[in-house]
Amino acid sequence: MRRVALRWFVPLAALVVVASLAACGLSPIGTGVDLYISGEGGGPGVGPEGSTSPIDGATEGGGGSGAPPGFPTHFGAEGGAPTTAPSLSAICGINTGTPSYTVCLSDGGTASVTTGTIGVVDGVAVLWGHDIVFDHDVTVAGTRALAIIANGDVVVQKTIDVSAKGTTTGAGASATAGRGTKAAASAFGGGGGGFATVGGDGFGPTPGGAIFGMDPSVFQGGSSGGEGGAFTASCGNAGGGGGALQISALGAITIVGALRANGGGGQGGCGVGSNGGGGGGSGGAIFLEALKGVTIQGRLHANGAGGGSGGSGNAMAIGNPGEDGRNDDKVAAGGAALVSGNTEGIGGNGGISATAPTAGQDNPNGGRSGGGGGAVGRVFIHKLGGAITINGTGSPTPVQY
Repeated sequence: MRRVALRWFVPLAALVVVASLAACGLSPIGTGVDLYISGEGGGPGVGPEGSTSPIDGATEGGGGSGAPPGFPTHFGAEGGAPTTAPSLSAICGINTGTPSYTVCLSDGGTASVTTGTIGVVDGVAVLWGHDIVFDHDVTVAGTRALAIIANGDVVVQKTIDVSAKGTTTGAGASATAGRGTKAAASAFGGGGGGFATVGGDGFGPTPGGAIFGMDPSVFQGGSSGGEGGAFTASCGNAGGGGGALQISALGAITIVGALRANGGGGQGGCGVGSNGGGGGGSGGAIFLEALKGVTIQGRLHANGAGGGSGGSGNAMAIGNPGEDGRNDDKVAAGGAALVSGNTEGIGGNGGISATAPTAGQDNPNGGRSGGGGGAVGRVFIHKLGGAITINGTGSPTPVQY
């Protein structure tokens, strides 16, 4: 979706979120998570206009001490109550649908947080804090994209994962753009999802999804593949597109662990009728911006997934699923043929930074063709200030702008 900017007025003590049109000059990334400093006036604002918490409450305030270089100044309404942005850690799960996050307690228990520091603005789940340290692995569930916004620094010591898992799309995956084509006949494989490249064709031919998402001001994840011929809920279905993750900080961003937005593997084709496999989902999108620099010491991956292989009508056997996008720089394999050592009807491989996704293969003995592999996703780093240092690994190569 086109960004409707979320203006983040960030006085010294608090963050203000106001849904608005993208009327100011800062080039945003994500669905509209722009960073703004309130210029002058009353106390710091603590939430969107007319609301009562940092995410979904309180009247907008003026406050602040002027904008740093690169941030437009905005003068908010007077009277917002001062609120200090809390520092966050020990987060071990996020659901963008609720929205909520889980905190893992030192005694082994957990606590769920649903208000105050998480909310929904313009359809995006927003997690807000001062300094935010991700010291637990975090799997993100839900359909909304996730934006993490910090007044201070963000440090990712472990993993934040918005990847698709098989046919389940990642948080914030595109619903329509770049989707692989559904197979037109039962024996054909579905097309792989497109994103940074076109998706791999399913055999048929069934076209892979188109390139999209070149504009970083549009915040969306990857695309699902296309369904194989005569698919059902359990066979021939398409792999999901990887999700969308944004991290914006007025301090610095340091990635020691990993950010993941991989696509999901397509299902193997149904056995009854020798049907084609589903296309693999494309990788998703990762957006990073920080006023005091971005340091990548860990791993960023938004890789495409493999397409499923065709099913066997003779043996009533469902084809093999494609591999989910990998957390390294190797291609996700398409689903293997049902006969060991055979290449008939295999799924296409997923795309990575240096390798395009491949097409699903035919079975010359009839039916059970493979689905295409999903395309690699996108990684954007917005150069707001400070150095961008990349010593880690990943796929695709980040686009700096």
